[in-house]
Amino acid sequence: MPIKESWTDPLPFWPESEELELGQNNVVFLPSSRGELDGEVVMGFRQEAQEMRVKAMDDGFDVQLFTPGGARPGILQEHAAEVVLPFLVAGVSSIPFSIIGDYIYDYIKSRGTDDSVFKVGLVEIEEGNMRIHNIEGPPADVLSFLEDASGQVFGDDDDNEDD
Repeated sequence: MPIKESWTDPLPFWPESEELELGQNNVVFLPSSRGELDGEVVMGFRQEAQEMRVKAMDDGFDVQLFTPGGARPGILQEHAAEVVLPFLVAGVSSIPFSIIGDYIYDYIKSRGTDDSVFKVGLVEIEEGNMRIHNIEGPPADVLSFLEDASGQVFGDDDDNEDD
């Protein structure tokens, strides 16, 4: 299955790019859904966002979940054959590639190259305009695409070094 690519507009409940606090070390996870539960606004984040968020914090990034004025974060759980990764944006454009690439590398390392289909939405901001670069395909192919697009190699970690 070859990689599929498309470009889409930002989701309607996302902030304008100027509203995001994107410093050199900031990462902002953007919600995949917006709903109401018991009279409260809930911004839905993909289940994988928590794991990616914790790793990004461990790597020294200042990580935020975008939850506007009084909204609370919630977990969006889907039971599908696809692995749909969360949307994230950062002050340095290479950071989302690193976080997403490392997640996919770890997925492949722990599960092998199964029949999963990964869907990644890379949020890009250019001259104040936000858009989503959608990439879909098998995990190894998506990882290779991200490596080519970013010039990075994912998975070069310190797991095998002696202490």
